[in-house]
Amino acid sequence: MIVDDTPLLVRNVKNILGDRYTVFYATSGKQALHVIFEKEPDLVLLDYKMPEMDGKQVFEIMRQDEKMKDIPVIFLTSASDEKTILSILATKPAGYILKPASQADLLDKISTCLEEAEKEKKRRLILFFLLYIYYRLSNYASTASKKLTVTPQSAPANMQNFSQRALCHNKQTYHVLL
Repeated sequence: MIVDDTPLLVRNVKNILGDRYTVFYATSGKQALHVIFEKEPDLVLLDYKMPEMDGKQVFEIMRQDEKMKDIPVIFLTSASDEKTILSILATKPAGYILKPASQADLLDKISTCLEEAEKEKKRRLILFFLLYIYYRLSNYASTASKKLTVTPQSAPANMQNFSQRALCHNKQTYHVLL
């Protein structure tokens, strides 16, 4: 998803990405939050300086919302001064790109960010499995030779939210032999 208050930039970036990705866009922070909540994009390219609601405010709201908090954000900025760059990095985004960005730089940064996000999803899934197996083993002493079916819905109530995020809303069922 692209969020920038400059329609020309949005169009140019959409043209670059359109062959490789499904691209959503917004031209304001408020509009961006609505689209992000509805469409759940895999990544957000977010203009750092926008009128009314700037990129930093959008990013902070995203990080407070359970549905949006894990979506990687790459800030776009035309400001190259040290103070602005440090301010951006202090928010801990997935990255930042100076405008105007070359097509190669843009595609490389997005690809790297998406790969990192996928690795994080896999780490969460592994952690979920380990926690779930530990939970099952600690509650059932005689689990030898039993088959354990793991789905987001089969997790204990206190792990439901974590399991939904760990499995990234994947409806697959996994079987673990104990």
